[in-house]
Amino acid sequence: MNRIALAVCALALIVAACAGSREEVVEEFLPSLESTTTTAANGDLPSTTTTRPAEDQQIDELIAGLADQVREIRGLPLALPPLEFVPGDQLEERYQALNGLKSIGSTRINEAYLQALGVLPEGDSAADLVSFCSLPGFFDPESATLVLREGLADLTPYGRRLLFDELAGAATNEAHDWWGTMASLERSGNTEAAVGLWALVQGDAAFHAEQYVAESLDSTDQFAIRLEEIACQQESTSPP
Repeated sequence: MNRIALAVCALALIVAACAGSREEVVEEFLPSLESTTTTAANGDLPSTTTTRPAEDQQIDELIAGLADQVREIRGLPLALPPLEFVPGDQLEERYQALNGLKSIGSTRINEAYLQALGVLPEGDSAADLVSFCSLPGFFDPESATLVLREGLADLTPYGRRLLFDELAGAATNEAHDWWGTMASLERSGNTEAAVGLWALVQGDAAFHAEQYVAESLDSTDQFAIRLEEIACQQESTSPP
């Protein structure tokens, strides 16, 4: 995912959400994000839902290590979700559907809302905010799985940061059920509060992912992240 683009969305949506009943929802949720500091013991290695070579444990170990760092930096317990490996096109389709980039008004990002905020130019699609360059996977709260790109056997520094972000969101969901809360808000018609909550959780995960980069990666890896970000931005803006 292009985290820079969604970080801009998150900040704008948090500001827009802080009014009326939306302010009450965010204020109710925010203290729980800040007050929980329990650190859990290490969990078991994740299981997979597709056939993989038995000897191929590298990605499992990398993700288990990231989960340990999420517990330490985010300060929340985290049970490692099962790993689900899918082809790249399916991964991108599922990610788009999960974040409401195809189904306007039913999930996370409402295009009309983003356009009203000035985040998304009129006539553009919310899908334009996302680049799938280097996206290794994402946490799917609906299935409680970590969906990974098929064939993934290693992670670049940029990929490690992205998956740390996803696992931080998984830890928040495990502790506070933000996905269920958001779904309840949507069912009650309180779409703006639901989007504000989504933005709050995404911003929290991105903040702790940057903390992970600053504290856990050396200058070479940090530089590699910036280079990969630039390459992805150039790819997403290049004509087909």
